Amino acid sequence: DIELLVGTLTAPISYFAQIETASPSDTDSTVGNDTDQSDNEDDEAAVTITQPNIDLELSVSSNISSANIGDAAILTLTVENTGDADATSVTIEDVFPAELTLNTATPSIGSYSAGTWTIGDLDSGETATLTLDATVGNFTDSFNYFAQVQTANPNNDPDSTPGNDSDQTCLLYTSPAHETSLH
Repeated sequence: DIELLVGTLTAPISYFAQIETASPSDTDSTVGNDTDQSDNEDDEAAVTITQPNIDLELSVSSNISSANIGDAAILTLTVENTGDADATSVTIEDVFPAELTLNTATPSIGSYSAGTWTIGDLDSGETATLTLDATVGNFTDSFNYFAQVQTANPNNDPDSTPGNDSDQTCLLYTSPAHETSLH
């Protein structure tokens, strides 16, 4: 057995070993002959060590898609860590539109204040939800609600970059006379 202490990984680490000499000779392989560091004989072994990733998936849903002034809008944000690493320092930023008045915010984990849901730790496979109870105010035709993962560590999500403002989850609300879409 060989024990390795691995620090912060920025790229996969590959380790290769082979038997260089043997006495008596090995009957089913040639020792010391490898040139490509692949373990294609029984006197060779290789292992690759990779850094586990977080993968935070954010979605938002609402009890309504078209709205009238005074309607109750219940927004539910769900974030799941589908990666194989635990995430720390997770925060979600939401851009609460002026057309909605927030009544209550109920997080399943962490706290919510002034447009920031502070989750903290979100283990691999864990899901957290935030329920926002709001009232629809004055608006013309339509308005949007945006949310995004703002921070997370390690910052190695394979399909998004926290806080880059381009991976936002968006709901479009319209008056009953207009179409509604989820982006």
